[in-house]
Amino acid sequence: MEFVKDVKEYYKGLDAMSDPRTRKWPFVSSIASPLFACLLYLFIVNVGPHLMEKRQPFEIRKLMVIYNLGATLLNLYCTTHLFVGSWKAGYKYICQRVIVSTEPTHLMIAEVIWWFYISKYLEMLDTVFFIMRKKTNQISFLHVYHHTSVVIIWWIGIKWVPGGSSFYCAAVNSFVHVVMYTYYGLSMFPSLHRYLWWKRYLTQFQLLQFGSLFIQAILALRQDCGFPRWMCYALLGYMTSMIFLFGNFYLQTYLKGMKKHDKDVNGNVHSVNGKLEGKPKKDQ
Repeated sequence: MEFVKDVKEYYKGLDAMSDPRTRKWPFVSSIASPLFACLLYLFIVNVGPHLMEKRQPFEIRKLMVIYNLGATLLNLYCTTHLFVGSWKAGYKYICQRVIVSTEPTHLMIAEVIWWFYISKYLEMLDTVFFIMRKKTNQISFLHVYHHTSVVIIWWIGIKWVPGGSSFYCAAVNSFVHVVMYTYYGLSMFPSLHRYLWWKRYLTQFQLLQFGSLFIQAILALRQDCGFPRWMCYALLGYMTSMIFLFGNFYLQTYLKGMKKHDKDVNGNVHSVNGKLEGKPKKDQ
């Protein structure tokens, strides 16, 4: 009981240091929101495939087209508003302190980061759709780790640092997701599969993103502009894990994996989330 009491008091102290603008916003006020979402997600990941074991895959192509379009538009909204807002506010791209202000531009940046944070909950549906379509071979450790960790990380971001250098991380990641969900949306149309040869370059783009954020965190630490150093160290640790996991995925899929397949590059080898498959059939 004393331990629980100490934890509550410690959390109360941390909460008092959070940004007063976002402290009471939906899904931000308590850590219960991201924790519940992650626990529910892990439950679905473990139970869902067993529930689908004796069932036929759901035909949800139309739903996925709408979902991918919605995800693309939401990320496009975040990308444009964060870059435009940061330009208007005169933010520095290497290191920018958090400006706790209700001035329209600074508040707008915090609001867009909140929408970016909410998008991480919505993106958990990627896994639900895999389960419904009985494509559980695509639910790798990387997939599950990424979807759970970003929710926790961006809850911390929106609660304590909803601005400053956080805008750059959110803007870059949103832009990558615009390209990614555009690809996934197009992949729902079998007639377009022949044009989706650029999957490997999307993975390279993701690795470039992680590398740029890693470098930005190092430069921010060197400049020490007032952006929380603990957040820079957290970003360095997380980007290291992403570079390692995505790098291993790229190695296994496109370097080692492609050597096992004497195929041309125009669609005869089709890769989806790390699994090499044959050329998509028209009825897929």
